[in-house]
Amino acid sequence: MQDQQGVEKEISAIEIVNYNHGDLVVKEGEHKRLFYVILQGTVRIISRGKTVRTLMEGDIFGLEQIFFNHPANFTAKVIEGARIASYGPHAADYFLYHHPQMAERIVLSILKQLEVTTEVAAGEEPEISIEPPKLKFYEDGDVIIQEGTVETDIYRLVSTEGGLRVTKKGKEIARITEPGEFFGEMASILRERRTATITSIGKSIVQVYSGESIEELLEEHPDMAKKMIITLANRLAEANLKIVETESEVAF
Repeated sequence: MQDQQGVEKEISAIEIVNYNHGDLVVKEGEHKRLFYVILQGTVRIISRGKTVRTLMEGDIFGLEQIFFNHPANFTAKVIEGARIASYGPHAADYFLYHHPQMAERIVLSILKQLEVTTEVAAGEEPEISIEPPKLKFYEDGDVIIQEGTVETDIYRLVSTEGGLRVTKKGKEIARITEPGEFFGEMASILRERRTATITSIGKSIVQVYSGESIEELLEEHPDMAKKMIITLANRLAEANLKIVETESEVAF
């Protein structure tokens, strides 16, 4: 009986709080290993004094603090009376491994926020199947994803000699170097055209996933869901800083 109560305690919200206009849910720089689910109301996400996006009912924020264990790089300010639930690290793992609907909700919420933050147009949610992933082998200079194309595949880096070069309109904007990192999921899930070209530097091996239902994908592959969420949360944190840095450059 005690074990059952312990499990229920771990997966229950630590607290559910009613906030008023102007209240701060998270302050930039504070270190709390919590993530938050907006049950009602509207919250503005601010980084270094700049508003980067506005969240509403059903949105989730603060996952960077759970997965990366570092201080918040944003402030979350209520701009309309809100009711918000907070959860600890154990809840994140529980949702991923035992609650596929919540895992799906987390992925889609982060994708939506990343889309808004990087000003990518919204599209329809795709259908992704849980077919066994295919291994693809690339030589130096081979194109894995071509900017402007439409497809529903999601990719995961297995190994690489020099990384994967990410270019947009011919300009390098990033590199993918960590085995296990997912890429291509944003355009796939949002049914958007690919916004960048990804090219192999040296030889690379990549897993390719395709399918008809993201819910089934997350239910069958919770480890994959967790890695995807970590990848997206990291990109979201980087996007926050990039917006602030860009606006600062314009100001000067």
